[in-house]
Amino acid sequence: MLEGWLNYYGRGAAEIISAGTEPNEKTDLNAVRVMMDAVIDISAKQPKHIDTIEKKHFDYLFLFQDGLEEILPEGITFGEKKVLDLNDPTEATGEEKEILRAYGLVRDALEDIVFDFTNTNIKKLY
Repeated sequence: MLEGWLNYYGRGAAEIISAGTEPNEKTDLNAVRVMMDAVIDISAKQPKHIDTIEKKHFDYLFLFQDGLEEILPEGITFGEKKVLDLNDPTEATGEEKEILRAYGLVRDALEDIVFDFTNTNIKKLY
């Protein structure tokens, strides 16, 4: 979802690369559904492991958990780190409606974060 928002607001003004330490085999269908509600299609995005990322310097590193920068593969460096303190929607329980609500809350929080970040660091949005 973060990559979807960064690509949406950045509109090609920055190279966005997304990877995780424990990626799923397939794109999370709940994430796809809630992003489609925001008219952003992330269905073609495939999760990838951080080890598959080209070794280089990144201006910004977004983390969902502090300390993960210490396990970056050798050769990946970064300028500024931003830790996103959000609930993990994959841990949501209950009926489908409740689970999608948890995903929607994270989607909306990420949009706010990305809008402000993009406007300040990539290009003016207003």
